[in-house]
Amino acid sequence: MSTPRTFVTGQNVRVQWSILDGDSQQSIDNSADSSPIDAFKVEFKRDDSQAEWITGDQLDAHVRAYTVHQLPAGNRYFNVALSKCSN
Repeated sequence: MSTPRTFVTGQNVRVQWSILDGDSQQSIDNSADSSPIDAFKVEFKRDDSQAEWITGDQLDAHVRAYTVHQLPAGNRYFNVALSKCSN
C-alpha cells in the first residue's frame, strides 16, 4: 500500500491511498503468505503526547479514500491507513 496522501479543506481532511504493484486484493500466487485485502481502516490522532489514536469506519476493500470531518482547527494530526487481510 502507498503512503497515504492528505488534503485539507477547512476542518475536513481527506486521506487517499493506493495499492502498489505486488499488493493485491486477490492472492496471486496462492501461497500461505498471501492474503486478500478484506477492508481498510483509517486512524488519526492529534500531535500531542497525551492524544490517543481514533479509528474511523471500516471501509470496503475497493475504497481508497476517507474523509474525517469537523477536526478542530489549529492542530496538527497524524493519520494512517490500515489494511485488514484474511487469516
